[in-house]
Amino acid sequence: VAPYALSVTYESNKDLDSRTGAIGPSIVDVVLAVSEPLMTKPFLSLAPAGGTPINIDLTQSNETTYRGYFPISSSTKSGTAYALFSARDLAGNRGTAITSGSTVLIDSAGPKVTRLDLQPATPIKNDGGPTQVTVTVGLDEPTENMALIAKLSAHPDIPLSLSPVTPEAGEVEAFRATFELPLDAGATPESLTFEYSAKDELQNEGTQILGFEGAQ
Repeated sequence: VAPYALSVTYESNKDLDSRTGAIGPSIVDVVLAVSEPLMTKPFLSLAPAGGTPINIDLTQSNETTYRGYFPISSSTKSGTAYALFSARDLAGNRGTAITSGSTVLIDSAGPKVTRLDLQPATPIKNDGGPTQVTVTVGLDEPTENMALIAKLSAHPDIPLSLSPVTPEAGEVEAFRATFELPLDAGATPESLTFEYSAKDELQNEGTQILGFEGAQ
């Protein structure tokens, strides 16, 4: 009978994401329990989908238990990582099965703005007095300490005061802000962009605004 992994357990030295159970940037202790004594130290690695495999150097604790650890950093690929196990028992039988703990969820990426809507739409006319602009953003995960700044190419930055609104399908959170353009904004053509920053529960910082190239 081939040996197999009874369980692979993962314990981070920091809190997990309370919504998804994901592990963020941290040192993760790994305990591997196997079904029988082995000929040599087993092989164990984690393969994040689309990322670089993480080899885990194991140290034997007793006849059927091995321990190791691996780091998660901001460069580690987010998503489900799949454990790869291989071992030979004392009779030379090779096994690769994992009963429990074959996957672990990693979150090393900050929250992203997946939608940014402007009213009025671009190009924005500002020739009838101060124009009110409403910006709505949708995000892919809950945020902390979110900041959004409107940046006009020929005027000072405008920090925005955000209020929560109902997110659209596929979004986790959404916020809205209204601000007033300076009277002379757009007297000569200028661009309007936004600068965003926020952290998620695991303190991953996000600055990406997807699909918005700016307005005029």
